[in-house]
Amino acid sequence: YWFAPPHDEVAIRVGDLKAIEFGGDAPERFLFDLSMDVSEESSGFDERPDGAAELIDHVRRWAESMPPPAYPALGTWDPSKQ
Repeated sequence: YWFAPPHDEVAIRVGDLKAIEFGGDAPERFLFDLSMDVSEESSGFDERPDGAAELIDHVRRWAESMPPPAYPALGTWDPSKQ
């Protein structure tokens, strides 16, 4: 799993499938079958959107179950408030 909350970026690999989502108001989603496309050049998201969505939802549920970060996100610390 890979989850980066400040930018809402998600990645997960299960077997040969790897799903990636770059968040925002209009998220970009990608799905790669690494057994056929190890260099991740051709997204199969359009052919299998439900598969990608299922994997990405799995990461989001995992992230919600984790405790909050012990340290602030990179670039958010303000020394003047210490």
